[in-house]
Amino acid sequence: MPFCFVPQMFHCQSIATTTNGPNSINVEGATHKQVVDLIKSGGDVLTLTVISVTPKDAARLEPSEESTGFSYVDYSEKRSLPISVPDYNWIDRNGERFVVFNIYMAGRHLCSRRYRDFANLHNSLKREFADFSFPKLPGKWPFSLSEQQLDTRRRGVEQYMEKVCAIRVIAESDIVQEFLTDSDEEHGSSAEVDLKVLLPDRNIITITIRKNSMTDEVYRVRFLITAFFSSCLPR
Repeated sequence: MPFCFVPQMFHCQSIATTTNGPNSINVEGATHKQVVDLIKSGGDVLTLTVISVTPKDAARLEPSEESTGFSYVDYSEKRSLPISVPDYNWIDRNGERFVVFNIYMAGRHLCSRRYRDFANLHNSLKREFADFSFPKLPGKWPFSLSEQQLDTRRRGVEQYMEKVCAIRVIAESDIVQEFLTDSDEEHGSSAEVDLKVLLPDRNIITITIRKNSMTDEVYRVRFLITAFFSSCLPR
């Protein structure tokens, strides 16, 4: 039988030989070595049914016996997450003033991140999912941005997060989950929450406090408001 070379970028589906009569062997799922061994023992007449595939698909369908380190990732499963970046805040800390973008999921505040955090996320994801075509982040600007430019950047990072989190395997990765984990201490997040206070006259008022306010600070504000309105009641 003439020498026949079967490169690993071809996925062999079946082999038909004439040894001891017509004989067709389905080799789908067999390793490259098994296919070559069948070819060598195939007799004088050999028919191969071969499907040409890309090296990436070949690695998924027929992993080589010596692993090349390639790992197939399925990006086809999509999901719809109500993630948004509706606003941003200025933070003053240790003599530095910077902007954080507030990330929400279904209206609930998750975390606040600087632009450089989004850039680090982008680079980490590109290393982890090297074969995925990620959307672009808004460009970095070395000078101070106007409010209009900041809002343009906000829309840009929002669109980036929407597209990234739409891919299930990426959205559920440790990189994204860690990015979306609240870390108020790191950025001094100024995310605010509403607190309802029942006054002595049975009316209810709503005050706004920082999300990371300490318990004694909350009670002190509540006490001062209650004491103030109590002093205003008729004697």
